[in-house]
Amino acid sequence: MVGAGAGTPGAESSAAEAQAAALAAAAAATFPVTLSVHVVEARDLPVMDMVSALADAYVEVKFGEASQKTPTTKNTLNPVWRSKFQLALPKVHLLQDHPLELRVWDKDVFSANDVIGSVHLDMSALLTPSPNPRLSEWFPIYDTLRGLRGELRAKIVAVTNMEKAEKTSSSVQFFACSLPRNAEQVELIGLVEELLVKEDPESHWSDPFRKSRNSNDARQFLLCSHAGRLRRQIGRKVKEKGGNAVLGYRQHLDLEGDYIVARGCGTAARIHHKDSNKAAVLAPSTRGRSAKDIPLLTIVKFLPGTIVHHGGLVAARLVKLSSKEKFTKTRDKWWEEAREEIRKNAAALCCTHVVGYYESVTFSEEEDVCIVSAVGTAVVMGDSAPAHSSRCGFCHVPYPHDSTPSVPLPSPPQVQPAAAAQQVQGVDAAQQQVDPPQVGVTHQCALCLVRQVPDVILSTTEPPSEVPVVGCGQFMEVRVCRTKQKSDGESAALQVSSMLPFLEYELNKQVVSKLKILGMNAVLGLHTDVTCGNTMLTGIASGTAVFLAPLSPPLVMSIMVTPTLDDTRQSSDALRMDTLRKKIEDTSKLNVERFKSMAADAVAAQASNGNKPPLSPEPHRRRAQEKHKRDKRQEKAKRPSDGPTSSSR
Repeated sequence: MVGAGAGTPGAESSAAEAQAAALAAAAAATFPVTLSVHVVEARDLPVMDMVSALADAYVEVKFGEASQKTPTTKNTLNPVWRSKFQLALPKVHLLQDHPLELRVWDKDVFSANDVIGSVHLDMSALLTPSPNPRLSEWFPIYDTLRGLRGELRAKIVAVTNMEKAEKTSSSVQFFACSLPRNAEQVELIGLVEELLVKEDPESHWSDPFRKSRNSNDARQFLLCSHAGRLRRQIGRKVKEKGGNAVLGYRQHLDLEGDYIVARGCGTAARIHHKDSNKAAVLAPSTRGRSAKDIPLLTIVKFLPGTIVHHGGLVAARLVKLSSKEKFTKTRDKWWEEAREEIRKNAAALCCTHVVGYYESVTFSEEEDVCIVSAVGTAVVMGDSAPAHSSRCGFCHVPYPHDSTPSVPLPSPPQVQPAAAAQQVQGVDAAQQQVDPPQVGVTHQCALCLVRQVPDVILSTTEPPSEVPVVGCGQFMEVRVCRTKQKSDGESAALQVSSMLPFLEYELNKQVVSKLKILGMNAVLGLHTDVTCGNTMLTGIASGTAVFLAPLSPPLVMSIMVTPTLDDTRQSSDALRMDTLRKKIEDTSKLNVERFKSMAADAVAAQASNGNKPPLSPEPHRRRAQEKHKRDKRQEKAKRPSDGPTSSSR
């Protein structure tokens, strides 16, 4: 890596421009990549000299080992440099592996120079077939201790020999969304993932008097480098599989003890861009139903008719002991175990794909315990989107209704300590799985009256556009906390693994209870997080509660009161709890009746006109409230009076 050129303050002369052009041409002939960096000016810098209330600023340009500096502009908060530099790179893939750093300094005469802030730029955007791609903008100057410190204007131009870009992934596009707008046809390939591990700069520095800014800057640069290298390696895997895009891309940067772990996963796909007014077509890759062949897809939104049937929520959680030896290979093995468990659960539900797939990890540093989580939704996907699709097909179960799925019905988990203790071997702790509560109980579909639908649908995906959603959705969140004893090593792993099934069972139970109160029968976009602390294990589940017309309305919430030996019914606490119980039951009854009325109208509309839009909840809400008040008045009129009447006196 070579840095060429020098900063020229003020307006560049023709000789300086000719010299810069000659240097660029010479570097391009020798090196595959040449970066032309033009540092123009800055504005709104902070006051660095308390006497003059101004700053003496200059910029340091760094890329890898190459470094150049601009002249110092004194006594101003809006300096102008107009300095140009040439940076020649020996390899093209360095543009993706390293960010360009523009660090702004304040020059001091009698003390060390002070850092004002820095700008980190991702150079992968310049890896395009277009001639001389460039970045030109005002970039925010950021300091890891004080935040934003002004703006820097710079122009970067790259001259790249794309014939030597075989180790890059410049031809692969990354999308966080599930379906790009300009796509005419999308062919799904499968899951692509990568994991990078690097030692935390904070852990191996030997200087005990180091500044916090130095640690923060080193971490920030490492995170930027990790993100670029992660995308490059994932992109190369996509190219090997014949794809040109990654859909539903998710990137995680975790701090695990003395290491910084970068994880990225997405769905490899091949996109054919639109050249006409045709509608987009999504073509999933069809595989066998064996567990090892089930694709894991991170996308959450699909075109109508792509998902044929919904199987259920599948999850796998592994409790592992952290190991500093062979860190990367150990982590890869853990994720392979979790994915294998997910595929087995999907195969047990007679499903062909797992969609809305995501991964998460939580790490307890003092106990050296990791909880690896993988969650998704098992579905049956067709070969291609049909011309017309059933509006209720998404809700139908894929397994025969006259038999029970090959997954046990949910019940409070039973853990045998002796058996659980045998599962902790080496770095492996225990693996537990709790099945979702909707599996096993089915009813007749309210729309087609032919197929079977579950009691409740829990899904990590968005609802397909063809599924009739009654009324409006509502955000829902449940939390479960369980205390645990302080421990470390295998004892901590054993304790967490024995608590996880109960924690997840309580989460699912609370989700179903909240659905009864809301009068709804499905949770879409469900996301579950499990966090392990020193004295507590916490689980949080959040999603959007909706009412799907093909499913049956939930049962009205009924709270049982446990009788006590002493008569405390007249106490203030008992009366308050009794009032709260009645309020919850009345709210549940009101919501169930409202959605039941709306669902009946939706079924009637389906029979007459299948394309009728979803019904508004307002008239049904008023109708349900009037019926509820009428029932309360009738119940009060039939109830005998507590006090004596006038005739009895």
